[in-house]
Amino acid sequence: MELKMKIESELFRNGFKTYCVLYGSMAHRCGYVVIPNDLRGKCNDNIVNSLDVHGGITHNGVFGDERFGKGIYTIGFDCIHLGDMPDFKSAKNNFKYSDDELKVLSFMENNGYDKNFEVVRTQEYVENQLDNLTKQLKEVLS
Repeated sequence: MELKMKIESELFRNGFKTYCVLYGSMAHRCGYVVIPNDLRGKCNDNIVNSLDVHGGITHNGVFGDERFGKGIYTIGFDCIHLGDMPDFKSAKNNFKYSDDELKVLSFMENNGYDKNFEVVRTQEYVENQLDNLTKQLKEVLS
């Protein structure tokens, strides 16, 4: 089965290339920052663990998806934590789903989340987090 993903934005922020990605399987977003080759050695666990971003850093390594470029080293975060509500509307508008997949998404949308507690993390929200993250990276890696 093909991974359902859409790159919603690919921007440079504070000297770093960033991606906001919508994933279709769980209708959630992730944010990624490309770490240039000359800074990879500086991006150790102590630095990564010190970064303040939504839910913490949940990805640290070479990204395997060629849509980002081959062998690109990134750090990133996801928006599928307690309190995060998937963006079902955007997912349904951007991806093709089988009837069975739609049944699962509809069930999740109608039964799996507390709309009074959980919040959809929008593209704008992820991009703001990426801006904050790249400011921190610029400071700690300089």
